[in-house]
Amino acid sequence: MEPVGGFPLSFNAASTHLYPPMDIVDNPFHKLGATPRDSKGRLYELSEAMALKENADAIVAARNALLHPRKRLEAEVAWFPGMNPSSVYAILGQLYNMPNEVPLAGIPNLCKANFLSAGMAAATKLETKVLKNIIERLAWAVDCINVVDVMREVNEDRQFSGFPPVKDASVVEAELASRRRHYQRACTALLDSLPSREMASTYECLVGETNSDGDQEAPQLINDLIDTYELRSKTALDAKTAAIESQIKKICVYVGGKDIPASHIHALVRELENLIRTWSAIAQPIQLDRRGKGLDHEVSTGIGLKVRNLAIDLFNAHDLLDDASSLCHTVAELFIYIPTVAERVAIDVVALGKISQRRRPHTEGAEKKADGFDRSVAYETTLGPMNKRLAISTNGIEWDNQVIEFASITAVRWGSIRRSKNGVDMGITHYFHYNTASDHFEFNTWDTSKFDAITSRMWRAVCIRIMQIMMKTWREGEGVYFGNVEVRDRGVVLRRKRPFRQDEKSFYSWQQISKWNANGVMKMTANTDKRFAAELNYLQCDNVHILSFVIDNVLSRSADCLSRALYQGQ
Repeated sequence: MEPVGGFPLSFNAASTHLYPPMDIVDNPFHKLGATPRDSKGRLYELSEAMALKENADAIVAARNALLHPRKRLEAEVAWFPGMNPSSVYAILGQLYNMPNEVPLAGIPNLCKANFLSAGMAAATKLETKVLKNIIERLAWAVDCINVVDVMREVNEDRQFSGFPPVKDASVVEAELASRRRHYQRACTALLDSLPSREMASTYECLVGETNSDGDQEAPQLINDLIDTYELRSKTALDAKTAAIESQIKKICVYVGGKDIPASHIHALVRELENLIRTWSAIAQPIQLDRRGKGLDHEVSTGIGLKVRNLAIDLFNAHDLLDDASSLCHTVAELFIYIPTVAERVAIDVVALGKISQRRRPHTEGAEKKADGFDRSVAYETTLGPMNKRLAISTNGIEWDNQVIEFASITAVRWGSIRRSKNGVDMGITHYFHYNTASDHFEFNTWDTSKFDAITSRMWRAVCIRIMQIMMKTWREGEGVYFGNVEVRDRGVVLRRKRPFRQDEKSFYSWQQISKWNANGVMKMTANTDKRFAAELNYLQCDNVHILSFVIDNVLSRSADCLSRALYQGQ
């Protein structure tokens, strides 16, 4: 079978026949024209008559199989035990012409399964819908086969024919297990003959319709079919998984580069979505089967979360709202059978949708808005007795003859100190510090209006980006340290000081703490034990102003996660 439309599944149907199946035409009863109720003498008569018309060796082999106890049981299980012989060929004739329309109610489940299997094998061409329906009926019939019933039906026939009864149920169970493997191989061979996309879609329908879209476990035959499908599609799925991961890395590289046009990022995201759709078409039958068993498909979970994290990063770190929304909607659509992914992305889709709605009224004025941002950031002044120039623009901040790009600034802190000399109030000095990965800068001023203008512009140009990076870290389950205080997404680690011993640490959620400011210090204490506390000096500790803003946002809404503050604040 050739792959269709570039869909990367191509199985060799012949490879499913690892063991020679016993189809109806291969069955010794069919070769001799015999029934399970014929005696040994009758079998000899039939074999002698058939040997004159057919291959004598094949006829003798068929007769000997029915005379041998274990081989006879194999033939009986593959035939129609317990049925009136006159009804068998009448039903077979109808099945060959209308394999999905012959009523089989009221006949033993093993016979029903063998009839359906015979109908599939005899039909020269089955429509996909008909094939799917037959396999579903076959799966339910196989699930209802009972070893005690089969043993009783076989022994009723043997009572007529004079053969000794089967007394060991385990022997019957072994033959039924072999028969179930035959059903699985026969179904797999027919499914493999379908075009690739149609084959994967049919597997998905088979699982979804028999396990109620993952709400219950499918019949065992369907599980066996999916196990085989998963094993044989592994190469194609691994290749697509690698392609998706490579595309994610490529997007991360490009989106972090300079002067990369947005249209190029859009094209890369669309290409990633196409890869995900092709990958999902292969994986969804496996996802559905796992869900019906109460399990997650680990590969799907990993891919879904990687794409989801990329989407959040595109928005949080780069403000690519359209691309982030598109990826989240794609994941929400294609990973509905993976609860771990679906639940998280559902929240993201709603949050991004609200942000998009709030931004939509301003779309027409985007260029003016961008120009307004430039103007709101732009600021120039002189500071200190030497009138040193400080300039802020979209290019960065210029101070002491050095221009530092906003993107390279990793930390900021600021604050004010009231000075006095010999008891005389000398006024307030305002300080501002900013760091890069390799250097740090600072300036100060007595002019409160200048200081307010500088901090408001640096908040807009630098602090929001740093806050987004923090949120991404929290969302990924990592903590962020401010001095020696570890802040996590759902709370903070507070310390209780103990003389001459190591401090005792304890984690508290945001609903379990109180926060306030005093003398330029942000303070937090546990509500249940005030000895557990933390203090962060705004002027001495990096990014405390940003942390304070996020915590206040969360506490004011009685929320539980710092990483959600951005969604509510847009």
